[in-house]
Amino acid sequence: MNCEIRFLPMDVRVTVSPGTTVLEGARKVGLPITFLCTGNGACGKCLIISEQKTEALSQLTVSEKLSLGTELIAKGYRLACLTRVGRDVTIRIPTDGLRAWVPLAKESAKVLDLSSYPPRRDYGTSKRALGIAVDLGTTTLAGYLHELKDQTLLRSAAVPNPQALYGADVLTRINYGVNSTDGLRELRETLFHGLNELLITLLQGSSWQSGDVLRIVIVGNTFMHHSFLGLELLSLSQYPFVPVLTGGLTLRIVDLGGEVPLLLEPTTLVEVLPLVGGFVGSDLLAGLLATGVIHSPEPFLYMDLGTNCEVALGNKDRILVTSTSAGPAFEGGALECGMQAQPGAIDEVNLSSSDTVVRTIHHLPPLGLCGSGAISLLAGLLKRGIVDSRGHLLAPNGLIKEQLAYVLDLPNENKIGLTTTDIGELQKAKAAVYAAAAVLASDFGISLDRINRVYVAGAFGTYLPLDQAITIGLLPDYHPDVITPVGNAAGDGARMVLVSEELQQELGQVLSKIEVLNMGEHPLFMNEFIKAMFFPHEDLHWFGP
Repeated sequence: MNCEIRFLPMDVRVTVSPGTTVLEGARKVGLPITFLCTGNGACGKCLIISEQKTEALSQLTVSEKLSLGTELIAKGYRLACLTRVGRDVTIRIPTDGLRAWVPLAKESAKVLDLSSYPPRRDYGTSKRALGIAVDLGTTTLAGYLHELKDQTLLRSAAVPNPQALYGADVLTRINYGVNSTDGLRELRETLFHGLNELLITLLQGSSWQSGDVLRIVIVGNTFMHHSFLGLELLSLSQYPFVPVLTGGLTLRIVDLGGEVPLLLEPTTLVEVLPLVGGFVGSDLLAGLLATGVIHSPEPFLYMDLGTNCEVALGNKDRILVTSTSAGPAFEGGALECGMQAQPGAIDEVNLSSSDTVVRTIHHLPPLGLCGSGAISLLAGLLKRGIVDSRGHLLAPNGLIKEQLAYVLDLPNENKIGLTTTDIGELQKAKAAVYAAAAVLASDFGISLDRINRVYVAGAFGTYLPLDQAITIGLLPDYHPDVITPVGNAAGDGARMVLVSEELQQELGQVLSKIEVLNMGEHPLFMNEFIKAMFFPHEDLHWFGP
């Protein structure tokens, strides 16, 4: 006999067979309960509370007892991935689990200067000639609707990537796709549902129709590229992490196949831009195109900061690139009070006065810390000597989920702050990025102080407090004029390819100058990583007096 799970506070119901986990039930109706592991209880993020007696649920597992601790267990908390239902049950998702439910704001797009590049002329006799550029981000799907005849941007939008149902980071999703029956199909179908939501958002409420869209350009990291095309993921789960396909593809919507078709005409052209190699995707390639670094005689540093960080260093003659796994800390994941950069997220903390002052996105009551807010708080703790250069929390003022923590003094019931584990996650993330940049500089034959221009890409990079990023050692102590936040440069590069054949050819020139370095096998990386594990760095030469 089947069971019904009722999820509160959204009042969503789903029918499942006995023995189904609460997480599997949530996936069935598209509820993005937060989790960061492979569904084995390791991350302890998928918190739920049963509204009934525990007889409706499986017994507490050893993993749950270790992850939750006595205080949370006493309050009725369980882990959705390990809790199985045996009869009808009502489950409440607490505030921590609801953070992913806050809707994303619409994507804002910059005006591109395309005056020196003629628009496409390959749209035939169509009355309307529209094109869409899409950046398949791990966290966000961003889309840009353009008029091809005059290159005008008509609308831009962003929606959450619904693959978050299968993990916040790329590696967790790859593991699911490899190890779960029909995992690859589920990942792809879920992605296509998200893409259709994006297409509807771009086209609804206007005179434009799906038949007016003649071309769509796709960029993304290696996993998102493979997931979109339905390619096997096994090679991405094993060293040396070789993609199944790296070259670009031009096909039609009808050629994509699958049980969830995209809501465009079957003959619409789909252009999937080429990967660079390994875990360096077409998003980095498009970002380099957008910044114009191919024309730079002086050395530059390009950093796309996110769960999978991509770093490039070079000039017009030679570009070295790599990827490094920073984990989800920069996007609020893996932090006990972390959340994406959504309304209500704390994105700035000021500890300099007697009263703690925080700023939240849209000035709403604080729900948690996004990546920029976590870095801002960590920088403040370092400046006040509450955290030392090795990352030790010297003066904790409370507990968060039974961990020593610095808890912000806020006028609400939510405990928000950084735990000792959180500090370690940020420490490893910033060390991985800094070490990658240092290794690229060494192989290029220069030191990091020779860099004349630094581009910081991605949503996180847009709102990153640069002075505080320098305080924690994510970036060397560059003059502010050297650092340029470039927002969603990957999306901008995709737009440029969409509207101009000449820019598409220039993309090939960028690719021809790139050399990929693998940090996992580079002899200098671990040494640089260990030095960068200090705040701001073991070698203070690059961080002022």
